[in-house]
Amino acid sequence: MANIHELLLDVCLAGEEISSGATVKPYPNFNADDDAAILVRAVEAKGVDEHAIIDILTRRSNAQRQDIAFAFQRRAKKPMEEVMNCALKEPLKSAILGLMKPPAKYDAQELKKAVKGLGTNEATLIEILCSRTNGEIHEMSRAYQEAYKKDMITEIKGDTSGDFCKLLCILAKGNRPDSSNVEDQALIDADAKALFEATKLKKGMDVAKWISILTERHIPHLQRGNNSGWQSDLLTPQQRSSNMYTEGAGNSRNVFKRDRFRANGIKGFGDKAG
Repeated sequence: MANIHELLLDVCLAGEEISSGATVKPYPNFNADDDAAILVRAVEAKGVDEHAIIDILTRRSNAQRQDIAFAFQRRAKKPMEEVMNCALKEPLKSAILGLMKPPAKYDAQELKKAVKGLGTNEATLIEILCSRTNGEIHEMSRAYQEAYKKDMITEIKGDTSGDFCKLLCILAKGNRPDSSNVEDQALIDADAKALFEATKLKKGMDVAKWISILTERHIPHLQRGNNSGWQSDLLTPQQRSSNMYTEGAGNSRNVFKRDRFRANGIKGFGDKAG
């Protein structure tokens, strides 16, 4: 299923119209009825015209896909998701059904998958909570409550622990400062110094300091810090190879890295679920 996840990320399923790294923009000269007609013919064709389905749905924004679904149901007299569920086979089925979900519902579904059952998909939690705007997180929380009748933050608390849990729960509140184009070099330098000193404590890394900076600074600030040399300056070669680097706040650093990558428009960071 890794290829399906990559496909969904490639079309920037969540918040695609406003994400800095979006690859799918609203399709020009869009006509929902015309697209719906093509899709109806595609599912009724002998063998199903998968190419036509992929071509239409991966080239439309999420809002446009919702309009297509409405037009499709008007033509076919059945919900589009129901028809696609019957007409398609895996793994394409999962990809298409995922594309048809509104961003908030998709994120809520993926977050639920990350915390349910044995083990926790930490990479998914980081991916979602660090790459969504405050508004998107609030919508996701409402969608989670509606779909599963449970509070999203409570679920995260029940499946994670320690400083990682604290970090995720703060991010899940969606209260990160709004982005700003004003560069505060003095604060960037102060944060660099604070992060560096947080790695030098004999008792281990000061995770609270990392959490404070990661959650109280907006994305452009973190990116500017990275461009100013945070990554290379924070740790000496000895610290990189020490236990302090490998244990203390591993997941917190992953979030820092994910935030920097998001600011650069790069989707994902290569870490695997724990």
